[in-house]
Amino acid sequence: MTDVRLKKLLMQRSTVYKDIPTDVVEELGKLAKDMGLETKKLVGLFDKFMTVSRQSNTSVCLEDVDAFAREQAVLLSKSKAKSVFAKTEWDEMDVGKKVPDVNAMGAQKISPYVARSNALSDRIESSFESHNGCLQNVFNAELEFEGDSNGQGISEVEILNRKCQSTYMMNTLSRRVGYLEQRILSMEEGIEKTHDCKVHSIASACQDMALFCGRICCDTEGSRLNPQSVILEGSIATSKGARVRLDLSSCSEYRIFPGQIVAVRGKNPTGFCIVAEQMLSTLPFTVDRSATTKAFSMVVASGPFTAADNLMYEPLKALIQYCEREKPEVLLLLGPFVDEDHPDIGRGLVDVTFEDIFDVKIVGQLEALHQNTDTKVVLLPSVRDVHHDVAFPQGPLSVPDHPNTLSISNPSTIRYKGTVLGCSSIDWLMSSTREEISKSSGPVDRMTSLASQILSQRAYYPMYPPAENVALDVGRSNTLELVALPEILLTASELAAFAKPTTIQSRRLDSEHSGKNLTENSEEVICINPGRLTKGSTAGTFAHVYINQKASIEESICKRCKVEIRKL
Repeated sequence: MTDVRLKKLLMQRSTVYKDIPTDVVEELGKLAKDMGLETKKLVGLFDKFMTVSRQSNTSVCLEDVDAFAREQAVLLSKSKAKSVFAKTEWDEMDVGKKVPDVNAMGAQKISPYVARSNALSDRIESSFESHNGCLQNVFNAELEFEGDSNGQGISEVEILNRKCQSTYMMNTLSRRVGYLEQRILSMEEGIEKTHDCKVHSIASACQDMALFCGRICCDTEGSRLNPQSVILEGSIATSKGARVRLDLSSCSEYRIFPGQIVAVRGKNPTGFCIVAEQMLSTLPFTVDRSATTKAFSMVVASGPFTAADNLMYEPLKALIQYCEREKPEVLLLLGPFVDEDHPDIGRGLVDVTFEDIFDVKIVGQLEALHQNTDTKVVLLPSVRDVHHDVAFPQGPLSVPDHPNTLSISNPSTIRYKGTVLGCSSIDWLMSSTREEISKSSGPVDRMTSLASQILSQRAYYPMYPPAENVALDVGRSNTLELVALPEILLTASELAAFAKPTTIQSRRLDSEHSGKNLTENSEEVICINPGRLTKGSTAGTFAHVYINQKASIEESICKRCKVEIRKL
C-alpha cells in the first residue's frame, strides 16, 4: 500500500516517474523506512534531487536511488557536525582573541552565535581562496577578448525598463484580471497584425481552420498540468473570458505551462473543445541591433554571499579579490544578500538589524573594491532578502550614493556599451521545470528551452498562478515586461550553472493559413545561469562574461561573446 501511494505521489510531481520500475519504488519505500521519513517528505526530497542533479534524465533507475541515499547520508552527517555550535557548547568554548572588536567593525552588538563564526574566520577564508576563480566550463573558449583587460573606459549603465512602483499590497482582483487580459490582448494584436486576419472566439464553434488566442490553465485548481487537463482561457474582449478544453493530441510539438499565452491553429467543432494542430507561443517581435557596441568584460554572481554556518561573508570577499585581480568593467551582484534561508537568520540568532548586516558586510566590502578599481558595481535584490520588500517585482535596494555603485530593480533590462542584458534573481528555471509539460519531435536542451520562455512570452515571470515562494504583485506588472529583446539573459537558479545559446523564433502562418509553410524571424540570445556563489558551506560558482565589439551589424552575440563559469 505504501509503494502504491509513493508511486502516485511521484507521478503527481512529474511525468518522468510515469514508467518508474517497481524495484525502484520498493527501494525508495525501504529508504523512507530506514531514514524515518514520511512518504510525502521522501518524495519531495527525491524529486528535488532528480531536478537538480539528474535534470537530463528521462527515467529513473536504481543508480539514481543509490546516489540520492549517499547524498542524504552526507547531509545528515553535516547536520550532526553542526551540533558543536550549540549554545551550551559555545559557552564552554574559548575563542580568545580571535573574536574581533565589534566597535572596530563599525557595527552594532553581535550575538555569540555570530561571534563564534569569527573564531573560524581563518579556516573559512583559506577554504574559499584555495580555488578562487578555478575554471569549470567555457562557452566560446576559442574567442579572444579584444577589449581592455584593465577595466579602463568605464561607461554608464542605462536602465531600459520602467520604474518599479514604490507601493505594493494593492493586488486587487480587478488588477489581476486586467493584467491577464492585457497579456492575451497583446498576443491577439500581434497575431492579427502578422497574419492579417481576425482571431476567432474560443467559445464559438468553428468547423474550419481558425486562429485562437488565450491563456493556458489547468482544469483543476492547485493540480499539476498534464496533456489531458489543459484549458484555454480567452480574453474578455474577444471570448468573454470563456474557457474550453484544448486537445493537444494532434500537435507534433509543444512546451506549455500555466499562465502561458499562446496562439492556436485548429478547429472547435462543438464550441467546447479546440482540436489544436499547431501552437505558437512567441509574440511577434522586431529587434534593432544597429546600435554601436564596444567591448567590455563583466562578472556576474548570485547570492547567497556567505556560507551557511556563519555570517562572515568570506565568499564575497574572495569574489572581490578576484575582481581586483581581473578588473572587469562591471560586477553584477544578484541577491539574496541577507538570505532568509540562512540558518542563523531563520532561527533568530542575530542581534543586529538586517539592514546593518547589509551595510557592514555587503556595502562595506564593496568600498574596498571601489578604492582599488574603477569597476562599476550593479546590485539587484532578491525575494529572499529579509531587509527588502518581498513583493515581486522589487524596487532597487537602498545604497549609499557612489559614482560606481548602481542599484536596480528586480527584474531589470539594462544596456551597457550597446549590449542589452536582461537580469532577474527569481528562480524561473526551478519554477518552470516543475510545471512545464512538453512534447518534442527531436532532442531539446531543457535549460535553454525553459529560459527562452521568458523571451518568447516577453515577461520575466510569465507563469500564473505563480509558485508558492513568489509573491507576485501584478500592480507592478509594468516592470515584468521585456521592453527590449536582450542579447544576454541572466537568470539566477539553484540548478547547475550554464552558459548556452538559444534561438528565439517568431513564426507566422502563410497567407493561406495552410500551416505547411512557415516563415520565421529569429534572433540568437545567450542564456546564463551563474549558479550560487555559495552552496551550503561550500564554494559555488560565478560567471565571467567577455563581449567583443561588433564587426558588422549582422554579427550575432554568439560570435562575439565568451562566457567562463568559474568555481569560487
